[in-house]
Parts: sequence; structure tokens; C-alpha cells
Amino acid sequence: MLPGIISGGMLAFSRALAEFGAVVLVAGNIPGRTLVASVFIYGEVESDNPVGAAAVSVLLLTLSFIVLWLMNRVQQRGRRS
Repeated sequence: MLPGIISGGMLAFSRALAEFGAVVLVAGNIPGRTLVASVFIYGEVESDNPVGAAAVSVLLLTLSFIVLWLMNRVQQRGRRS
């Protein structure tokens, strides 16, 4: 049961990395106090800085792939046990 719980948590984290709508509607963006990556990317695109937006996007993509890879490893280890 533990590998399933860990996998679910990792999938939720990976999905939450790119969440935009809920962050803007619920948490908001308080200048100078709160800033999440998805809102930062949006701001960079709106400020005509596609290089900065792409850099953060690639970082988020890499982090998501690492989380999914780790989840796959945990599931494989759970099957062996």
C-alpha cells in the first residue's frame, strides 16, 4: 500500500508544479510576497521575455520528469517486494 500512496503523492506534486488557474484565483499573486513558477512564466511572457519564460519552463519540465522517474522506480521496487 505504501508504494501506491507515495506514487499518488508524487503524481500530485508533479501535476501541481504547472497549476496556473487555481493559483491565480485562490492564492493570488501578492507583489513582493508570493510568486509561483507558473505565474512567473506568465509574467515573463507578458513582459516580452520568452528566454526567461523558457528557462523556467525547462526547469519545471526537468523537475517533473525527475519526479515521474522516481515514481517509476518506487513502483518497480514495490513489485519486487
